[in-house]
Amino acid sequence: MNQKGVKRISVEQIRENFDNVFNEIKEHTKDREVYVSVDIDVLDSGLINATGYPVSGGLTKEELIDMINACKEGNVICSDLVEYNPLKDENGKSLFVVKEILSCLKS
Repeated sequence: MNQKGVKRISVEQIRENFDNVFNEIKEHTKDREVYVSVDIDVLDSGLINATGYPVSGGLTKEELIDMINACKEGNVICSDLVEYNPLKDENGKSLFVVKEILSCLKS
């Protein structure tokens, strides 16, 4: 992945040094065409239960939105959001969060 310029950042890296990761993303994407792919199960299971692999200790919605916004230093040519399963969504709780993330991706 690194050979193709694909940047992978773990939750642990974000938690250890948020500002550094944020700035690293901005620098990496600046003046480039960027594809942003969000796997919704990166969010904490307290926010998202409608996924195949809910994870405790995942990102907050705000952390994810900040990371997406950092990617916008580049020219975002495409984005996607995967792993949302409406059949597992209790009372539309996850859908509300998914809509916010999609709104950020398309703005």
